[in-house]
Amino acid sequence: MGSKSWTLNIEVIPNSPGVPPSANAHELFRGFSFVAPCLLDEQNHQSSQHISETQSNKILYVKPNLITDEYDLRETFATGSYSSCRLCIHRSTRIEYAVKVIDKNRKDCQEEVEILLRWGHHPNIVTLRDVYEDDRAVYLVMELMRGGELLDRIIRHKFFSEKEASAIMQVVVSTVQYLHQHGVTLTESLLMVAVYRTPFANSGTESPSVILQRIGEGRFDLESGNWASISLEAKDLVQKMLHVDPNQRPTASLVLQHSWIQHRGLLPVYKLKLQEPSVIKGAVAATYRAVSQSPRSPNLGPVVMSELARRRRKSRPQSSTEV
Repeated sequence: MGSKSWTLNIEVIPNSPGVPPSANAHELFRGFSFVAPCLLDEQNHQSSQHISETQSNKILYVKPNLITDEYDLRETFATGSYSSCRLCIHRSTRIEYAVKVIDKNRKDCQEEVEILLRWGHHPNIVTLRDVYEDDRAVYLVMELMRGGELLDRIIRHKFFSEKEASAIMQVVVSTVQYLHQHGVTLTESLLMVAVYRTPFANSGTESPSVILQRIGEGRFDLESGNWASISLEAKDLVQKMLHVDPNQRPTASLVLQHSWIQHRGLLPVYKLKLQEPSVIKGAVAATYRAVSQSPRSPNLGPVVMSELARRRRKSRPQSSTEV
């Protein structure tokens, strides 16, 4: 994997060896992805169902041959609503990679390809190696990340401190800030979960309407369960990030300047016991279902944005070597 350690992408990372408890907090989860494939893959399920084959056939940077000419395709290790991830092995070098197989009729992945090609050199963004296409799917070959999902790793850890959580949060937010600084906005939401207790859902059985009402009213619980032992700094940051008015929420830069991130050394180091894995995952899934089913507001912007978009399209690299 080289210098790669964390990723905001949905695939899963290489080289995630176990580390001793004495390791620095920022190394505890080296080699783990932040978002479950099932969460991100389902997010655009309804909106992407009607993408035409004509649109998907315009994918740039596609190699002219078939993926099976260069790679042996092996088992599937993750599946979503419009894509799956499989192990593949390069025929010449025998190096293992991951390939994301995207259904062309349900998802236009051009933007994803361009972002990965342009910014994949960042240590926390997965590297895209090759792009292939056939009549049915687009194949994105990228580095294989063996660490699994971050939430699963945290759950296996069983006990977790604020100091460790702050270190992880800094990596996540600094990567988002990097993308923002380069004009990349995330068109899909990253669903972050507080493993101490999810703010809007208590279990997987709560209805989307109840969860959405809590979100819409900015009504969430930061007092019961493990939250009773969490620092005021952490609660302050969570409250600001979950503000009901999006314009009042802090930017990535402001989050990184918050005392909970900046003064990590002063945070509590005692370990908080996590909830049962089924409860955490159920609450996360319920919250995600509620958010994904909620109708989205129109995304309006100034007229100049269309000119900016036109210039960006003209400046796209014509091959991966230009990126």
